[in-house]
Amino acid sequence: MDTILDLLALFPSRGEQTAIVYRSGIRRRSCSYAMLHDLSLRMNGLLERKGIHPGDRVLLWAPNGLAWVVAFFGCIARGAIVVPVDFMSGEERAAAVADHSGALLAICSRIKGARLRGVETLTVEDVHEILPRCTPLKVIESSTGEDTVELVYTSGTTGSPKGVVLTHRNLLSNLIQVTTHIPVVGPDFVFLSLLPLSHMFEQTGGFLVPFYRGASIVYLRTLKPKAIVDAFKEEEIHAVICVPRLLQLLKVTIEREVEGAGLGPVFARLIHFSGHLPLVLRKLLFFPVRLKFGRKFVFFISGGAPLAPELFHFWSAMAFRVVEGYGLTECSPVVCANTFEHQVEGAVGRPLPGVEIRLENEEILVKGENVFSRYYRNEAATAQTFTGDGWFRTGDLGRIDGEGNLRILGRRKEIIVTGAGINVYPDELEDMVNRISGVSESCVIGLDRGAGEEVHA
Repeated sequence: MDTILDLLALFPSRGEQTAIVYRSGIRRRSCSYAMLHDLSLRMNGLLERKGIHPGDRVLLWAPNGLAWVVAFFGCIARGAIVVPVDFMSGEERAAAVADHSGALLAICSRIKGARLRGVETLTVEDVHEILPRCTPLKVIESSTGEDTVELVYTSGTTGSPKGVVLTHRNLLSNLIQVTTHIPVVGPDFVFLSLLPLSHMFEQTGGFLVPFYRGASIVYLRTLKPKAIVDAFKEEEIHAVICVPRLLQLLKVTIEREVEGAGLGPVFARLIHFSGHLPLVLRKLLFFPVRLKFGRKFVFFISGGAPLAPELFHFWSAMAFRVVEGYGLTECSPVVCANTFEHQVEGAVGRPLPGVEIRLENEEILVKGENVFSRYYRNEAATAQTFTGDGWFRTGDLGRIDGEGNLRILGRRKEIIVTGAGINVYPDELEDMVNRISGVSESCVIGLDRGAGEEVHA
């Protein structure tokens, strides 16, 4: 497999096997792999009619769902470059990205009610209506591993935009690395997609991996707790790509239900003591809670932010696997991860196969085929982010423990240096402060009163 086109070419052989399920809250619709391939070729034809040629940029500012997936693969077939924008972003952000990338077409949603100036706009709602009438364009543009698949922007509307150029080789190498490191996903798996597809963590782990392995993906119209819980119960979910905030939301939902049943104190004591019990006993003890996630649920994959120890213990106490990893958009994105068999509290595991890391004054440096080569139209930022011998500077600080696991300390630019010359990592202190009863959330900063920074929360 050399390009994402090779992934698309696998779809027809899977026939009527379910690729996508979309739950709108009222209706449940499914799409087979054969249908997804057909719709992608129809999208290819629609893009041709819109005057999109290989190498042109197409802005994708839409919610997760069938239209997003079809637009992505339609662009791949056309040889166009996808420019994904978080659907929760405002018009100012989308306009800035469209302008910097030189997008010729924007695929948006009527929900936003905005048409970007100077860019032809096609809504995802229109796509659903138009595609059935389009003729599938089976002429697929050829691509190489070095061709750009997408530009993913990492900065906000203030300052200079930084568009990460990701190629077929970048995406495919990380796809193979992830599935080799965690080789448990099979055609029977069902993923629940909750993070934006514009983010590389979800796009690789919850989009490319399932499609590569022939699994299914469930998309939701709303991310309210009830809709998420209903999807777990009714769709036989196996895996979820998530961030710690989502795990916290689910934790609160469970605790409220338990308290509502008058079992709050008992549940809290069981969580506290069950961590020392064998896995089988923990599964039996918390069977009623585990059943809410369905009988086939296997694991959460957490990333995007550090996983607090109390969150790790909460889920581990109930025998749930939470596989934590670490990555950046520039690395397509996964660098390190724990494994399905072994999860280490406070650590993001070891580097994936084919990924190298080293520490330079505690800063994490990365090398591998998954690492991007440049920022789009930003040579200065590109030069600053690579060492002379080609290592990518992540800007993150870390240390490697005795077992070879990477532990993240924080961002270099956020480190506080006190007047006594002591390095303080805000993330570590925030985690401690957040455990204090009555504290919902904290922020630790450095205040300079003339004699060096003082730590302030």
